[in-house]
Amino acid sequence: MAEVTDIPVDRLPEEKPKYKKVSSRGMVFAVITLVAFGLIMIYSTTYYSLSRTDTVMYSVFVKELLYALIGFAIMIAFSFFSYKKVVGYLRIPAYLVAFGFMFLTEFTSLGKSLNSSTRWLQIGPIRFQPSETVKLAMVIFIAGFLYKHKRDFGKRYAAFLPTKSRHGGFRLFVKRHFPNGLPFHKNFMILLILFLVPEIMVFKNNLSSGVILFLIYLVMIYLGSKLQTRRAKFGMYAVFALIPIAYFALFFFGNTLIPILQKIILKDYQAKRLVVWLNPEAYPSDGGWQVLRALYALGSGGLFGKGLGKSVIKRSISQADNDMIFSIICEELGIVGALFVIILYAYLIYRMYVIAKYAKDSLGTLLVSGIMMHFALQVIVNIGVVCTLFPNTGAVLPFISNGGTALWINLLEIGIVLNVAKTSRIRIN
Repeated sequence: MAEVTDIPVDRLPEEKPKYKKVSSRGMVFAVITLVAFGLIMIYSTTYYSLSRTDTVMYSVFVKELLYALIGFAIMIAFSFFSYKKVVGYLRIPAYLVAFGFMFLTEFTSLGKSLNSSTRWLQIGPIRFQPSETVKLAMVIFIAGFLYKHKRDFGKRYAAFLPTKSRHGGFRLFVKRHFPNGLPFHKNFMILLILFLVPEIMVFKNNLSSGVILFLIYLVMIYLGSKLQTRRAKFGMYAVFALIPIAYFALFFFGNTLIPILQKIILKDYQAKRLVVWLNPEAYPSDGGWQVLRALYALGSGGLFGKGLGKSVIKRSISQADNDMIFSIICEELGIVGALFVIILYAYLIYRMYVIAKYAKDSLGTLLVSGIMMHFALQVIVNIGVVCTLFPNTGAVLPFISNGGTALWINLLEIGIVLNVAKTSRIRIN
């Protein structure tokens, strides 16, 4: 009888990799819950003020419900459209639309002012904030640009080295610090220029949206480029480090810095908002009222709140169903209600992170990462404004604040994420 010998381990046939699909059901549940919760809070916030007029008490609720139904249809439709085709067909039109909307808002009579800032675009009976459209359009455009030129980013580009004698001083500086060429490709500069055109228009009239858009750009550049040099990595980290430094500098030395910034970049109403943010008690009837009432709502809700529909602050605060809706949530539903909302957002963002991490290709990762940053920053800024961590900026709370345009854009983004999730796989062996 033949002797049985053990087969060496290194000669055993390799086990085929097994994968499982990344689930998106939890994310869909979180989105539906947030939208339903938002509808309830919009009705609770608006019925009192509408009851004192001739308007039907549930008219705002019904309008937002119709917006939600249309938004879910948009979400479902985009979940079936290939994200590659969405980027391929829409990245350039999206950029042109974003630029066109901001141009019309800034330089034509179609732009409408509210609270000293021109943020709204009125086209016939339709009125919306184009900055929300610009955020999504720029995510699609930047993702497509980075994916198309992914081999160029992170490369040194020696063509940027000047060779003419009239640039001798600059050439000497470059050769001393970058002997192999500048640590970025020409396409990096092209993307930066194309980004800055709509970014400056957004930043001029909507400071918070400009900052959010800039941070989305930084994150997508970081993920989409191969930062191989120490100087490139240091430059990127330095930009991120400047954000908290600038925040604390403004917080502690605002009285000195704000007049300087007002002369350089800030408009009068933006500077005023910063001054009010630093000391709202000094302006109780001139900008500080909104902040102080929001703080009172946060503190008066307690653990479980006063009860749904029993808010007192909503009667005396403007934009209660929009920018300040989180303060009404805290007053009516207390800390428990606020934590419920925050946990839902945290779970939603976490699921986006998982989908981005295990996306089939870098295009899916870039798209979902940009959308994830949009949601995360929007939530942080809105809640931070209510808690007076940030100045009042007008950032809405995704899925909950009243408004059709923002809701449609948010649900469209979720549709794109769902389509990316269909091809995302996790290796299990």
